[in-house]
Amino acid sequence: MSLPKLSHPTFELKIPSSGNKFLFRPYTVKEQKILLTLKDSGDEKEVTDLLLQLLASTCLSEGFNPKKLAYFDVEYLFMKLRAKSVGEIVDLSYKCNNPVEGSPCGTINSFPINLDGVEVNWEGSSKREFPIQDGLTVKMSYPNLQTMGLVESYNQSKNLEDLIGAIADCVENIKDEESIYTEFTKEEMIGFITGLNISSFESFLEFFVDLPKIKEKVNFKCKKCGYTDVITISGLLDFFV
Repeated sequence: MSLPKLSHPTFELKIPSSGNKFLFRPYTVKEQKILLTLKDSGDEKEVTDLLLQLLASTCLSEGFNPKKLAYFDVEYLFMKLRAKSVGEIVDLSYKCNNPVEGSPCGTINSFPINLDGVEVNWEGSSKREFPIQDGLTVKMSYPNLQTMGLVESYNQSKNLEDLIGAIADCVENIKDEESIYTEFTKEEMIGFITGLNISSFESFLEFFVDLPKIKEKVNFKCKKCGYTDVITISGLLDFFV
């Protein structure tokens, strides 16, 4: 006799950037085991691929493609999925660096974060349209997870090709006084970007610096020295490291 089929509860999640709603199920023990094996992985592509696969396999609605989502959509969905699958409370650790008699306190403090209360922070988020010369405007779309990999690579190596590639990936359209251009190859867009003057090119840096992100502020008090501070936790890794 075969074993009975397992059923799972379902829940609805809203995509922060679009407001579209999709139905999900919690991830399973098997999927949790894979996540745990990659927790300390240094392979960024492997982690990225796993997050996208996990969201795709747990979504029960048609028309859902995590590869097309903004990176902060993916982070938000994974965080909410984790809350529904494992529990909404995550214990984080913070090392107190308050000077005590000339040396840092060094005490490791633990505190809980309720993932259900964490949302995408849009405050100060970057504009999406950039005038680059008279009558010519470039509109950007938010980067997906793969494109953010190029941005992170540029931040570490300062390889300009990574930044140019990231900008090219994010261009939604170019508008002049007569037309809106939406059909172009990445190679064509890279040629366009490398033809910009320096000041126009640098304006795109603001876009990546001020992107929306999952963010939470925590009131901190050291259990040893009593030092108080407000800690800002931002980005997926901060919530799970």
